[in-house]
Amino acid sequence: MSALGLPVQIKRDQTPTRFQFYLGLADALKCVVHEQSAHLKELSDSFSHDVLNIATLAGRLLWYEGVAPDTWRSHDLIAVSVDAEAYYVMLQSACDIMADVIATLGAKKGQAPSESFHKLNEWALKSSARLPPHTT
Repeated sequence: MSALGLPVQIKRDQTPTRFQFYLGLADALKCVVHEQSAHLKELSDSFSHDVLNIATLAGRLLWYEGVAPDTWRSHDLIAVSVDAEAYYVMLQSACDIMADVIATLGAKKGQAPSESFHKLNEWALKSSARLPPHTT
C-alpha cells in the first residue's frame, strides 16, 4: 500500500520504499482462488484502507502526545477526542471485515454471520460443536 492509501502492485522481489508498507493479509486475500474472489478482493481493499487510516490516526495521536505541551493541551482536546474515536471506529470496521473474510472462507454460504465481528463471535460461542477443535 502506498503512502497515499492506494493499493499498488510491486514485483515480489522489489523492496517497498519508505513510503510503502506491505500488508500481507490483504495480498493473500487478493490471491485466494475462491468462488467469491471478487468479494474477497473488495474486502482486501477495504481492509487495506482501514489499516492505513488506523496507522494515520495512531501517528497523529502519538504526535499530539509528543509535541503538545501540558499548558496547551486544552486546545487539542477536541482534536484528540475525535482522532481517538475515529481510531476505534476504524478498528471496529477492520474487525468486521475480518469477520466477513472468516465467514466467507471458513463456513458454508449463510452458515456463519458475516456482518460483524461481534455477531460472528456470539455465533462461534453458541455453535462451538460445529467448529473444528482448537489446536495450539
